[in-house]
Amino acid sequence: MIVNMKRISLLINVKYEDMDKKSLRKIIYAKRKDLSLSFLEDASEKIADSFELVLKEKGVKSVLMYMALPGEVQTKELVESLFRRGLQIWLPKVVGENLEIRAFEGMESLEKGSFGVYEPTGRLCADLSEIEMIVVPGVAFSVDGDRMGYGKGYYDRLLSQTNAIRVGFCFEFQLVENLPVEPHDKSMDILLTENQVIVLSQYS
Repeated sequence: MIVNMKRISLLINVKYEDMDKKSLRKIIYAKRKDLSLSFLEDASEKIADSFELVLKEKGVKSVLMYMALPGEVQTKELVESLFRRGLQIWLPKVVGENLEIRAFEGMESLEKGSFGVYEPTGRLCADLSEIEMIVVPGVAFSVDGDRMGYGKGYYDRLLSQTNAIRVGFCFEFQLVENLPVEPHDKSMDILLTENQVIVLSQYS
């Protein structure tokens, strides 16, 4: 069973309170640049292990993942592992102002695309209802599930078109007590950090 561990960690982010998005992004970016390879690998592995439990609990067979930027929760090994086990794995491709969703068909099928991220070349997902769960990266998340992205709105536009379960991946230092939100911002159903599984919605 997934344990609802929703709580406010007093170890983090008191100094982030009431910051505007620009200032908060600047601080998070600086922290990400200082992350060691050992931290990235260890923390990402813990998050991947927790995600495996979420998938098992929910019985999910089709999931939209992402290929990570430096400093994000790393996903390459998780994507490959889930794919080898027979799950339907999707990845986003930036096309204009939107994300086009295509099937992952192995690392050899990826090509470097927008922002230096590896993007899929597999078949197009013509119906978003095929996707049961979406894993979302972000600059910061609140303990209530609010997300602050990179300012382009790609995921907000995508999430407005689907009822898939929304799972945010972040490191503990990216988790804040509250975030400035706007009407178009989409919140998460579940948050995963290296230390916590936070279940926030009816999907719990």
